Amino acid sequence: MSEGVSFNDDFARGVICVGVPFPNSYDRSISAKMLYNDEQRKLRKRDTLAGNEWYSQQAYRALAQAIGRCIRHAGDYGAIILLDSRHCDDGSQLFNSGICQAHAKLPKWMRTNVKTLRYEHHSIGRKDIPCGYQGLKRVMVDFFRTAKAHSASVLNRQMETFRASQAKSCEKTLSFNKQTGNWMENPTK
Repeated sequence: MSEGVSFNDDFARGVICVGVPFPNSYDRSISAKMLYNDEQRKLRKRDTLAGNEWYSQQAYRALAQAIGRCIRHAGDYGAIILLDSRHCDDGSQLFNSGICQAHAKLPKWMRTNVKTLRYEHHSIGRKDIPCGYQGLKRVMVDFFRTAKAHSASVLNRQMETFRASQAKSCEKTLSFNKQTGNWMENPTK
């Protein structure tokens, strides 16, 4: 399920995605769109995505929709497990960004938090979980032990910021200056 349902807060604390949801390449509309994009790039020199790039983008857009089902706001939390070797950090970097090529197509909010499960006891990438499923279990237990408290602190900070901005907005009034045609702030007394 990738669209239309919101499993925020305690309705979902995890998502497991198996594979990458590429559209059916044998579908006429999909193959026509890919050919159209290629034609526009070659013949008309338009700055559109190449057909294969568009095709890949559709898959990662659907993946982003699916993994976002359980994390719906800044204070929400959940574990997202991507079961596909195409998401594994191979140690490469993309344009000195600190993000490996495998994570470049993932949503921005997720890219720096992805960890690769390794069966070996040594790491290859920057954020690896060594020791296979025992290592994953250890990381998951640690994550869920601290996530609720972290979530509460994020929501408290947001509430404090909101209250401060409300208090600040109550201190000012706006008036329209007909001569200049601009709105001006007037501090209330």
